Amino acid sequence: MATQRVSHEGTLSLALFSRLAQHCESLEGEVTVTLESGRDIEGLVFLKGYLSTVLSLQCQRCNDPFEYPVSTEFMLSPVFNHKDAKGLPSHYDPLLLDEDSVVVETMVEDELLLSLPLIPKHDLVDCKVKELPKAPFIATPKKNPFAVLKRAK
Repeated sequence: MATQRVSHEGTLSLALFSRLAQHCESLEGEVTVTLESGRDIEGLVFLKGYLSTVLSLQCQRCNDPFEYPVSTEFMLSPVFNHKDAKGLPSHYDPLLLDEDSVVVETMVEDELLLSLPLIPKHDLVDCKVKELPKAPFIATPKKNPFAVLKRAK
């Protein structure tokens, strides 16, 4: 793990990310990654990062592809088990490790997956579907739950 402050900057091809491919229309392009590692004032190892890319997602309203810009920052601290993760200060997210090293591609893919919208869709002004269909309101008479008791008399 990092004991001195180290910074790295570079790009990774989006084609490396097989889990991300399940959520994207295509994986063309690159993600720009900036990472800084070191120890904080409390002696905890940290990994601070910034990711920037544009993903091609499918709009769930009109089914057309659209470009979704991603720009996200994260602050992680490596841990080896869930007990250590619970002891981290609130400004760190845990980075659960199996070994004494970090696989950068896996970590970047995890952060990209976390940045995806729950329901990908264009802005309404850019979408082919300009108005969502309104569900018809059908009033149904409420049944009296005590009607059975009236028949018992």
